[in-house]
Amino acid sequence: MIGWRLPYLRARAGLTIDTLAERCGVRAIHIKNLESRDSGILTNSLREIVRVVGALGAQYRPFRREDIVSTTDLDVFVESRVLSDAKQFNKSRNFEGYLSIIAQDPTANLRYGFKRLGKLKGLKKDEIDLLLPPTIEELRAEDENKQLEADELVEVLPTDDHVTHLEIHNKLSDTPAKYAHIEAHKRAMLLARVRPDLIPQLPSAQNPTGGQGMQQGSGTKAPVNEANVTM
Repeated sequence: MIGWRLPYLRARAGLTIDTLAERCGVRAIHIKNLESRDSGILTNSLREIVRVVGALGAQYRPFRREDIVSTTDLDVFVESRVLSDAKQFNKSRNFEGYLSIIAQDPTANLRYGFKRLGKLKGLKKDEIDLLLPPTIEELRAEDENKQLEADELVEVLPTDDHVTHLEIHNKLSDTPAKYAHIEAHKRAMLLARVRPDLIPQLPSAQNPTGGQGMQQGSGTKAPVNEANVTM
């Protein structure tokens, strides 16, 4: 097994247990157990539901011991920190350039883009949440998730930011209530496109620029109110 090789490979890469655990997305105690060849890691840590993160958020899937137990040994790849940092820098730079291009599209989800860019820049989730606190639509969608988990009927409002709601609702486990509610949001989006006169137009929290793009070094471009300009 790989337990006895891991400390040697980790030392060659100059990684601490905490750093390796962070890059693997597990707790440090799991790495310690693995290095000590504690077989309990298979039965105690990996017997629950895992969260599979995709482009539209997270989905929950069952994860059993049989999913990782194999008749062959695992291959562990430990990468140099210098090489890893260089790759992360290139990803961040490329994504930042792409984000500035798609900012011209009023339907672009810039809020997700800003969060993703912050993660690529090395910011922690708590820091990103402080910089970009949840919007009222995100908070409402989170509350609706609790109702949907209880199999309660949740009304879709014409003033909902449907893109935000779809992103948040996608984090729920797959249930008939979830799919029915998502379908209701899709129908509301279609109605807003066919009969826009029936739906009040509200600014989108996903793209506050309205397709005006971003200014270098200032985040978003805000219109100037001439009434507030003093000479």
